[in-house]
Amino acid sequence: MSFVDVSRAEEGVNEAALLAFGRVRQAWVDRLQSRCSRRTGALSAECDTGTTDPVQAGTGVEFTSSIDLGYARYQDEGTGVFGPEGTRITPVSSSVLVFDWPAAGGVVFARSVAGAPGTHFWTLAVGEWPDIVASAGG
Repeated sequence: MSFVDVSRAEEGVNEAALLAFGRVRQAWVDRLQSRCSRRTGALSAECDTGTTDPVQAGTGVEFTSSIDLGYARYQDEGTGVFGPEGTRITPVSSSVLVFDWPAAGGVVFARSVAGAPGTHFWTLAVGEWPDIVASAGG
C-alpha cells in the first residue's frame, strides 16, 4: 500500500492560484489606468493594489485597491453641478476662484464654476470586474 503526500499537491495548487490572482490584480490596475485622466499622469501612477496575500492557507486570496490622491473621488464622481452636491462651485475665503486651466489658455479667475463631469474611471472598472477576471485568465 502506498500513500500520497497531498501537502505537496496543495502547495502547488496554492502557488498556481496566487500566480493567477496576481494576473487578475495586474489586469485590474491596467483597466483603472486605461480609464484615468492623462493630463499629468499622477492619477494613473497612483493606481496600485499592493500585494496578493493568502487569506488563510488553502481558502482564498485577496487584494486591496486604493488611490491615495485627494482628488481621485472627484475625478470619478464629478464636481459642482455634475457631482454629488449638484451645485456650482463658489469661493469660500475669497471673492473669486483662481486656477490653472490649460484648455482655457492658462490662469482663470471666476466668481463660480459649474464643475466637471466625472470620468467614472473607478465605477466603470468595478462594473467590469467579471470581464477583468476573464481577460486575465483567473
